[in-house]
Amino acid sequence: MIAYSLNISWLFQGLEQFDKIIVRNIIVKLLSIFVIFIFVKNQNDLWKYILIFSLSEFFGNISLWLYLPSRLVKIDIRKLKFKYHFLPTVMMFLPQVAIQIYTVLDKTMVGLLTKDMNQVGYYEQAQNIAKAVLVIMSSVQVVMNSRVANANAIKDKKEVKECLRKSFEFVWLFGIPLMFGLIACSSNIVPWYYGPGFDSVKPLLISSCPLIIVIGLNGITGIVYLIHTDQQNAFTKSVVIGALTNIVFNFILINLIGTIGATISSVIAETVIFVLHFKYIKKIYNIYDIFKPCVKPIVSGLIMFVIVYFASLHLSPSILHTFLLTILGATVYSLFIYLMKYKMFMD
Repeated sequence: MIAYSLNISWLFQGLEQFDKIIVRNIIVKLLSIFVIFIFVKNQNDLWKYILIFSLSEFFGNISLWLYLPSRLVKIDIRKLKFKYHFLPTVMMFLPQVAIQIYTVLDKTMVGLLTKDMNQVGYYEQAQNIAKAVLVIMSSVQVVMNSRVANANAIKDKKEVKECLRKSFEFVWLFGIPLMFGLIACSSNIVPWYYGPGFDSVKPLLISSCPLIIVIGLNGITGIVYLIHTDQQNAFTKSVVIGALTNIVFNFILINLIGTIGATISSVIAETVIFVLHFKYIKKIYNIYDIFKPCVKPIVSGLIMFVIVYFASLHLSPSILHTFLLTILGATVYSLFIYLMKYKMFMD
C-alpha cells in the first residue's frame, strides 16, 4: 500500500518522458525475478515471495522520486481549484473501483462455486500469464493518453483519429501473434514454469488468451478515447455494465463448466464493454476502420500458430525449448507480415 501511494510514474507519462519509467521497470523487474528464483524454493517460501514483490514495488517507485527535485516549483495553495477537479476525479475513480471489484470477485466466485481452493490457484496463475502479456497491449495506452488529451484540448479531431488508427493497428500487430503464440506454446510453458500438479492451468490459459485482444481494444476505446475526450460518464457506465455482466455469467458458467467458465465470463464481459464503447467512438471512427487492419495479422498469425504448434509437439517442456518456440514464432510472423507490407510493421 505504501509502495503504490508513492508511485509518481503518472507524472512522467504526462510529460511523455517514458525513458525514465522504462529503465526503472526493466531494472526492478529483472532484479525481482532474479531474487525470486534464488530464494523461493517451495511453498514454505511464500512469505519470501510476498516480501520480494512488495519491496521491489517500493524501491522501484522510490527511484522515480530522484528525478523530482528539478521539477518542483512553489505554488500558491489559494489558487488550487479543488472543487473544479473533485467531480472529474470521482468519475475517473468509480470505474477503477468497478474494474477492481469484478476482477477480484472472479477469484472469490471460483472458490465459492467450485468449493475447491486449488481451482482458485489455477485460475490465478493462468490470469497472471495472460496479464503479463497484456502489459504489452497497455503500453500503447500509456503513450497515447497524453497525445490524445492534448489533441482534444486544442480541438484537433484529425490528430485524435490518427492516434486511434495507430493504436488499433498496434493492438492487431502485436496482440494477434501474442494470443496465437501463447495458445501454441501453453503445453510447453506450464510444465516447466509451474512444475508438476499444474496441468489444469493449460485450458484456463488458452481460454484466457482472447482477453489479450479484447482488453487491448477496450483500452483504446475506453481509456485513450473516452476518458481523454471528456466522456468519463460513458466510460463509467460501460465498465459498470461489464462488471455486472461478468458477475451474472460467472454464476451461470462456473456452475455449468467449472473454473473455465470464469475465463469465458471475462471474455464475454470485456466484449460487452467494447460494444458499449463503440456506441460513442463511432462518431469519429467506424467499425470497418477498426477491423480492416486485422486481416493481415490474422493470416500471418494463423500460419505462425500452425508451425509453432506442430514444432511444440516434438519438443519437451523446458525454458530452452519455450525460448526456441518463441524465436521461431516471432521469425515466421515477422516474415509473413513483412511480405504483406503491413503499414504499422513497416513504420
